[in-house]
Amino acid sequence: MVLENLTMLDKVILVLIILLLLKIMFDVNRIMKRKNRAAKQQQMAQQINQASQEHRLHQMEKENAVDADFMEEVTVIETVEMPAGSDQKD
Repeated sequence: MVLENLTMLDKVILVLIILLLLKIMFDVNRIMKRKNRAAKQQQMAQQINQASQEHRLHQMEKENAVDADFMEEVTVIETVEMPAGSDQKD
C-alpha cells in the first residue's frame, strides 16, 4: 500500500490536509446556508414592503372615493340651497 511507504511526518501532514479540507467544506456549507437565509429574509422583506404599499394605495383610493362622494354631496347641497335670484329679495 502507498501509506506503508510514507514516513510518520508525511502521514501527519496528510491527516492535517484532510482535516483542513473538511473544515473548508463545513465552512463553505455554513456560509451558503447563511447566504440562503439572508436571501429568503430579503425576499420576505420585499414581499412585506410590496404588500404594505398596496395596502396604502388601497387606503388612499378608498379615502379619495369618500372625498369625491363628499364633494359631490356638497356641490349638490350648494346648488339646492342657492336657487337663482334668491339674493335679490329686497
